[in-house]
Amino acid sequence: MNNSRRFIDAYNRIDKALHNRFGFKPSMSYSDAVRRAAAINSVVRKYEDDLIDYGRLRNAIVHRSNSKATIAEPHDDVTERFEHIAEILEKPPLASTIAHKAATVKKTAPLADAIRTMDGRGFSNMPVIDGGRIVGILTNKTVVAFLAANLGDMDAACAAATVGDALDGSDSYYAILRDCPVDDVLAAYEKNRRLVMLMITRGGTADGELIGVVTPSDLVTVSKMLDPY
Repeated sequence: MNNSRRFIDAYNRIDKALHNRFGFKPSMSYSDAVRRAAAINSVVRKYEDDLIDYGRLRNAIVHRSNSKATIAEPHDDVTERFEHIAEILEKPPLASTIAHKAATVKKTAPLADAIRTMDGRGFSNMPVIDGGRIVGILTNKTVVAFLAANLGDMDAACAAATVGDALDGSDSYYAILRDCPVDDVLAAYEKNRRLVMLMITRGGTADGELIGVVTPSDLVTVSKMLDPY
């Protein structure tokens, strides 16, 4: 199959994926679908310029060619990139493909032990569990805040404290998602710049099995996955 045929096929796949995933009316044009989807979806937004440019190239190929020859044959790299975008939009990779295992700590565990674990294993954050349910995240920031509040008698405070004493009771620094497309991972970090961790559970609930976690450093992996060219 020549590149022009592959290119047109990729266009059709993307057009169908946009309409199906976002519930657009069949009458909506390809370019309008791209722009509407880009406004609500970070992955489409990432490719928006390419999708619009490639749409124009597709129109030139389709409308200005004849039965004997096409007006243009896209380069291999352009064709492969368009096909890659089609694959990403048809079957977006799931969060579980980038999530990694994380050591958890019980809310009732001695804070001193948790601090030693974080220091010894190089952790900045640890999900906190209470009765099998995710109740928060222990971070460098919350630990420092606890220590600052107990400077007068730090040794005694640390000896008696549990992990729960160092939680701020806020979910500002973490979020819980189901095993969802990476679109939702990017959207979560865009929505809340303070997030230090996403916890991926079965069902997306705090008492669901923890599949893994995604941290801001993993967004580099997401970027390479979405745009390897």
